Amino acid sequence: MRSRTIIERLAAYSIALENGCVVWTGCKDDCGYGRIAANGKARKTHRVMWEQVKGPVPDGLCVLHDCPTGDNPACINIDHLWLGTNSDNVTDRERKGRHDCGRGERHGRAKISNEQALAIFRDRRPARIIGNEYGLATASVYGIRQGKTWRTITGGAAL
Repeated sequence: MRSRTIIERLAAYSIALENGCVVWTGCKDDCGYGRIAANGKARKTHRVMWEQVKGPVPDGLCVLHDCPTGDNPACINIDHLWLGTNSDNVTDRERKGRHDCGRGERHGRAKISNEQALAIFRDRRPARIIGNEYGLATASVYGIRQGKTWRTITGGAAL
């Protein structure tokens, strides 16, 4: 059995939405960007799609999103992608409010909200009880209390 090409894998793990976005349904990073193994390493799917359809991205340029209904980092529709400088990328990221993606409740694997993290940080009950209440490991509760995790919410200092 022959292995699928990158373009076949991109198609197999994406769905077309009514708004025109073609959304990657496979693995995503903390900020919601699709990830795919290509040429021996994990890469962002929108960049791989650009390279497959339009060729290499010139040095110093980034592949950015311009989805008609708002920000959609998982979109791989070539018509929603454009090339820009790093400065364009930073401006676009700030405009879309993605400058803090992957932090707090916006983290792709967050199990609790920012409000819950702050409550845990302030709660003096035993960590085991708090962990059971929120569905967290005791070590996670200690991490929050010690300011090692959820620093942007708790201020980063242990109580």
